[in-house]
Amino acid sequence: MNTKPWTVGMTIPLAVATMVATAPVASAVKVPPTVATGQCSAGSLWTITAKPDNGRMEVEFQVDSNRIGESWTVRITDNDELVSEATPVTLAPSGSFTVRTLTTDRAGVDHVVGVARSTGTDETCNAQVNR
Repeated sequence: MNTKPWTVGMTIPLAVATMVATAPVASAVKVPPTVATGQCSAGSLWTITAKPDNGRMEVEFQVDSNRIGESWTVRITDNDELVSEATPVTLAPSGSFTVRTLTTDRAGVDHVVGVARSTGTDETCNAQVNR
C-alpha cells in the first residue's frame, strides 16, 4: 500500500517548473554586426559598422589616416535622414577617430552612409553599409 499517494502527482509539475526556470532567454541571442570597409580618396582607411542595440541601431564610423591631430567633418545618414554630425580629431597612437551614434532601427533595410572630409587635406571617405 502506498502511504504517500501525492508524491507521484507532484513529480511532473516539479519537473516542468524546473525546465521552464532553466530555459534560455530568447532575447539573449547576439546578432552579429554588419561591417563594411574601404579606402578613402588619399589612402586613409574607413570602417562602418551597424548593429542592433535594445530596439535601436548603433552605428560606428571609423577613419584611420595615420596622422595625429587631423580635423575631420563627419555626417552619418540612415535612409537619407541625418542621424549624426561631428568634427572629430584623429588621436594618438594610431591617427584615427571613431564616431558612434544610436538611431531608430527603421522598418526594412537601413541604408547607412558615412561621409568624412579632412579639413586640412580635403581627403574624402564615403562609407556605406546596409542592415
